[in-house]
Parts: sequence; C-alpha cells; structure tokens
Amino acid sequence: MAKVRARPIYSSEELSVTAMELFEFRTDRANSRRFVTGSLKPIAVIVRTPGRTYAFDMAGQPVGIHRTATT
Repeated sequence: MAKVRARPIYSSEELSVTAMELFEFRTDRANSRRFVTGSLKPIAVIVRTPGRTYAFDMAGQPVGIHRTATT
C-alpha cells in the first residue's frame, strides 16, 4: 500500500511549510512468519504565504500544484 501524505513542518501567520511524503507499507508471509517493511520518501515541499503557494521537488525545482475539492 502506498499513499501520499502531508506533514506540517512550520506554521506562522505569514508562512507555512509542509512536506509531502510517499509512505509505503508492505506485509508478507513465508514459512509461518510474517514480515513487515515500510519506507518514507520525501517528494515535495509546499510553501504558503498569504498571497501565493509554491511547490518544489526535492531538487528544488518548481512543480505544479493540483488542488482537489474536499467535503
């Protein structure tokens, strides 16, 4: 199972920084034993100011931001 999650790093009235991470979790069974592995990989950093939102990949290059509706 893999999912992208957001983790707040810093927040103030003028600025917020959020790390986007890819979280992968796997379980397996062999010889009546169960194995669990996981990994956490940073994929982007989002910086929000009152007037703009910026997103950067891990090389510091700008990336597109896609917003989705939430209920």
